Amino acid sequence: MFECGGQVFATDLAAMREVLSGKLATPVPQAPAALVGVVDLSGDVLPVVQLSALLGLRARPYTPANPILVLIANNTKIGIAVDRVGQVCPIDPDSLTSAAHKLYRGWCAGAVPPIAVLDADALVAHAVQTVASRIQSALSDPTDSLMQRKPLTST
Repeated sequence: MFECGGQVFATDLAAMREVLSGKLATPVPQAPAALVGVVDLSGDVLPVVQLSALLGLRARPYTPANPILVLIANNTKIGIAVDRVGQVCPIDPDSLTSAAHKLYRGWCAGAVPPIAVLDADALVAHAVQTVASRIQSALSDPTDSLMQRKPLTST
């Protein structure tokens, strides 16, 4: 379980690779708001997105104190910055109430407070799509500030 924006969440433990703490993400200039930066993960570059931005929750600025959940789904590894990580607990999938949002598998209504169970595959795909669509729109629009660069000059 983990918290973000005052809400308690959970996801499939099989998608969870590790939890990073105390890692400062290196900002990516002019990146989409959801992308807080990248971190070195055993020699690989791991993009880190803020869960609050993906779900439209109130966000606090990212700091190295934010835990990063390393998730893998559909052969894609991504870091998800959250506010706090809690305990591992079993949740019976048959006990979930339905959820209207595509990123949610359902709600564990019997828990206090209620736990929103996220679909790890959908969450990773949404994070990648959110960042990629912003970059794609910048590539399509030469006036976009992401693509505006000063020409190199020789002296």
